[in-house]
Amino acid sequence: MTSHDREFMNRIVTKVVEIDGGTLTAYSGNYEFYEQQRALNEKAAAGPVRASAGDAGQGITFIERFKARARMLRRCRAG
Repeated sequence: MTSHDREFMNRIVTKVVEIDGGTLTAYSGNYEFYEQQRALNEKAAAGPVRASAGDAGQGITFIERFKARARMLRRCRAG
């Protein structure tokens, strides 16, 4: 069923099947339950992504710090 009336869907729907990126996900409950569960799933999936992005930033800082140290060592050896 397709509808833009959320109140109607909440009264009628007992199961929502979402198609996202070729993946089917089934939610048992009305449309409001589907929206809440989907928001929770997206929030849970975003957590590890944010953490890994922070790790990448630390890695870049580490690399930049040691690049500077390597340049200084080359200058000392050459001089």
